[in-house]
Amino acid sequence: MSEPKFHHYVSNFYLKGFAAEDRNKKYRVQVFDKCESKTFGALTDKTGGAKYFNRSFSKTDPNNVEKFYSDAVEGPAGAALKRVLQLKSLSSTNDLESLLLFFAMTTARNPKQRAMLEAPLRQVDSLLIRSALGDDGNEILEKRNSRDLFPEEHVGMELPLIEPIFDSLCSKNWVILEPDEDAGEFITSDFPLQIATANVDRPWGFESPGATIFAPLSKDLAMLGQSGSPKVSKLTLDRTMVASFNFGTLLDAYRNIFYRTDAFLILDCDSAGVLEGRDFFRKCIG
Repeated sequence: MSEPKFHHYVSNFYLKGFAAEDRNKKYRVQVFDKCESKTFGALTDKTGGAKYFNRSFSKTDPNNVEKFYSDAVEGPAGAALKRVLQLKSLSSTNDLESLLLFFAMTTARNPKQRAMLEAPLRQVDSLLIRSALGDDGNEILEKRNSRDLFPEEHVGMELPLIEPIFDSLCSKNWVILEPDEDAGEFITSDFPLQIATANVDRPWGFESPGATIFAPLSKDLAMLGQSGSPKVSKLTLDRTMVASFNFGTLLDAYRNIFYRTDAFLILDCDSAGVLEGRDFFRKCIG
């Protein structure tokens, strides 16, 4: 059996919750690329990933980390998500923790996270090479700066990030969010876990005082993590609240947002009103 070359950083099982099933029983999601201001459709098993994204330095099995993510995290999370969506409840602690571990993994192994890590690493690299070689190190620096870090280099740095993110998420109290009848659908992105608010000025982190964490679960459900004891187990959101969370999803995305149909609602940044996705895209793309 051939080893998988395409590795997801946004899992296939998760993207299916924001997709439509076609006549061939395939799941197709709509994608907005905010870097190139274009929209397109894609199968969920062909998007939200990259070739050898989770490849490791292991000589015996360079796909060992990809397999670990699949077996230890994505498998249990997929089963947990199915139950949560059916029950519209986070009453099972095991299911909640499986989902939180999945979102911690997705946050740590992500192109946005990799881009943020590369900049300071390049600076340290430059200082070390210049201090050791002076101007003789310029050619080495040019070669190193002309390429991105290899996936193998990133994977080793990402694994230790998962546990502290998971612990921080577990310290929150989580409630289910459901759109009202006329509030449309949730969207998601290639960086789905969103710090919605905090009690301090930006930049925010998961440990920021009063940090409130938003995580879309499907087009029909999301969850919200807050400090303190929750007064309810489920909240129903109106059009403006759903549009606001969808706008935050777009802002936090590294490059792509994913959605079932462009009839979702999103805030109009010019007027603070509410637009359908298709009208928002017309303003962005022209």
